[in-house]
Amino acid sequence: MPEDQEKNSFEDVKKIIAPAGAQVFPNYLKIGDKLAKTFFVFSYPRYLSTGWFEPLINLPNLFDVSIFINPIDTGSALRTCVKKRANSNHR
Repeated sequence: MPEDQEKNSFEDVKKIIAPAGAQVFPNYLKIGDKLAKTFFVFSYPRYLSTGWFEPLINLPNLFDVSIFINPIDTGSALRTCVKKRANSNHR
């Protein structure tokens, strides 16, 4: 790799790791020329239909999506499901 190109690559990495500045706004962050915003969803709807995520992933803008799922003990999950099922039969 030519020395100029190597230097430019290093500069790009430096900008990613330590951007020149970050601006903090009430609803988003601006890091360099990029915007960052976080949405937190505590739970999903009781039933999800096919394509439930489609409206988000088909937006015209480029963005990253991360989904974190906190696993729970299988026994606890089964007991909860049985209780919810039993409660829904009494309606």
